[in-house]
Amino acid sequence: MASSSWVVGDNLTPSVHGSSVCALPGGELATIWYGGQREGAPDVAIYLSRRSAGPDGVWSPAEKLLDPSDVESDTGRNVRKLGNAVLFPDPEGRLWLVYVSVSVGGWSGSLINVKRSDDGGRTWTESQRLTLSPFLNFSTLVRAKPFFTADGWIGLPVYHEFVAKYPQILWLEPGTDETVNRFHLRRLPVVADLLQPAVVPLDEQRALMLLRDSGNARTLHVAHSTDAGWSWTKPTPTNIPNPDSGIDAIRLHDGRIVLAYNDAREDRRRLRLAVSRDEGRTWATGPVLEEADEGEFSYPSLVQDSRGVIHVTYTWQRLRIKHVQLHADHLAPTSGRIASHP
Repeated sequence: MASSSWVVGDNLTPSVHGSSVCALPGGELATIWYGGQREGAPDVAIYLSRRSAGPDGVWSPAEKLLDPSDVESDTGRNVRKLGNAVLFPDPEGRLWLVYVSVSVGGWSGSLINVKRSDDGGRTWTESQRLTLSPFLNFSTLVRAKPFFTADGWIGLPVYHEFVAKYPQILWLEPGTDETVNRFHLRRLPVVADLLQPAVVPLDEQRALMLLRDSGNARTLHVAHSTDAGWSWTKPTPTNIPNPDSGIDAIRLHDGRIVLAYNDAREDRRRLRLAVSRDEGRTWATGPVLEEADEGEFSYPSLVQDSRGVIHVTYTWQRLRIKHVQLHADHLAPTSGRIASHP
């Protein structure tokens, strides 16, 4: 059976959004999110909470990781606001924080910054601001967790928002003296109005990508890679609804893929899971995590721990970050089937 708890309640900041959850060695979970007066406000900071190991784990009080003044101090650049962030451990056990900052304009002016911890998040490197273009070094944003190649590269799904919206992969090579040694961007075949890609590795070479639709189709799109994520097919539409809202997907220990998404075309009032047993070709609708007549339940983040438990964190009415856990053995489909390709 599923159970739930609050990662953060309604007494920290007036607004919270954009959580990212990961499993740590030893059985702990860690979640980050941003919070402040509202999305994009100058007081927005990035916070972290840990959940102790075990089925009855408890979330720790929120810890502020950084605010705009911290980023300014690290990078020597003016920072107006902070936004989406992703937290993940790499195969070497190091913990990474990748987040966006904005110096001028809106989210289309976002810059990518990286921090790393070699002691489980107790101490962190200074923020490393990545110069992804020698000309217009802005408008790259992050949302979903990365994947890893056998030769040590980190493939981070990112997206571009200035003028046109499209997905990219940011390749990061971990360094020693610096957080990142080398990095470069690779763009997918052009399909307008797709963003926030979520990548699910299928084996060492094949991977599935699911994409948010910010256009008029209001359905998820999919793309595939057969060379460990270095190149991708042109994204194609599915009939899985998407109301221009964030998604997440993971491959379970038993090979099934779980998708967390807003099951609607026009609003974010229903958040649910779907399950695929055939690597994303077809999907069975799973349990509804949250549903109401009004409001928003959005931006899910997924992870499966070593005990087989699936954990989901998500934005609850922009007021709280909620955590739901359920065992993979209990992830039975409810009703209906949706096909990846109509």
